[in-house]
Amino acid sequence: TAGVWYRPRPFLELAAAGRLLSIPIDSEGTIKLTGQGDIVRGRTLTTYRRQGDELVPDDRAGLDLDYAPSARLGVRYLHGGQPRPRFDVELDLAWEGWSVMQAYHFRTPDVARVEDLKIDVALTDLDVIRDWQDTWSVRLGGDVTLIPGRLEGRLGGFYESAAVPLSRTFLDFLPFDRLGLGGGLSLSLLDGGAQLDLSYVHVFNEPRAVSEAEGEMLQQRPGAGRPAGRRPAG
Repeated sequence: TAGVWYRPRPFLELAAAGRLLSIPIDSEGTIKLTGQGDIVRGRTLTTYRRQGDELVPDDRAGLDLDYAPSARLGVRYLHGGQPRPRFDVELDLAWEGWSVMQAYHFRTPDVARVEDLKIDVALTDLDVIRDWQDTWSVRLGGDVTLIPGRLEGRLGGFYESAAVPLSRTFLDFLPFDRLGLGGGLSLSLLDGGAQLDLSYVHVFNEPRAVSEAEGEMLQQRPGAGRPAGRRPAG
């Protein structure tokens, strides 16, 4: 991330910052599978990875995705007073390139085995489609000196557009259209040697209702060989 800051006038500040490249995230961990069918329900499955003609126990799994680039612009107006202004107002515009998030890619072992029944299930990597979109955000807020050297107040709010299209709505992340309002107080204590901060923010998320015809989220299960559901025709 890189940024610049400029004060063309004592009462005006301008700033910009950004990271224009996405960040690939290749995470690794372990996987534990439990049977769900009538025959294997409740049984723990052992996972294996192929090495040549052999199967070697291996519970490693991974999740690959891309973290969004971003850019921000800001302007701040300061009114009177030194060393701190009587009040200030700041307006920011932010962009986040979540369109890089097209899918979660899950890496799995090659085989899951029910040891006591000698049942092997072939596993395949999964691509969970997301089709996210870029977001824009507008943020406005400011500080005001209520008691010089002692008490300051803050108030602000923001609007952010949705990253998730209606058809891809799911419960793992909820970046829908949202509006936030917040405020706070800062109390200087011990002659400026300490400060007590109190704040509150309330975020209003867009309510969503997705019909079966509109939804495109498909449940995928390792070993199923195909999605467990299909989008209705039409």
